[in-house]
Amino acid sequence: LRQHLRAHTASGEGWICCGVPRELRARFGLSEQVSSRTFRGMERVGGCMRHFENRAGLEDHLKEKFNAC
Repeated sequence: LRQHLRAHTASGEGWICCGVPRELRARFGLSEQVSSRTFRGMERVGGCMRHFENRAGLEDHLKEKFNAC
């Protein structure tokens, strides 16, 4: 059960919609005009920086039909 719970929860701050690494922008259909940000030392594009308590919540967020993330 503990292992299952660890799979769904991150230590400390939870899960964050932080976008994708800049070098993968084309793979995800993001144009050059999408602004980037540094997150944990890595240049990233997309993402809304919304926090989620568990991985399932983040996955649901990313699957939303009208989600720009």
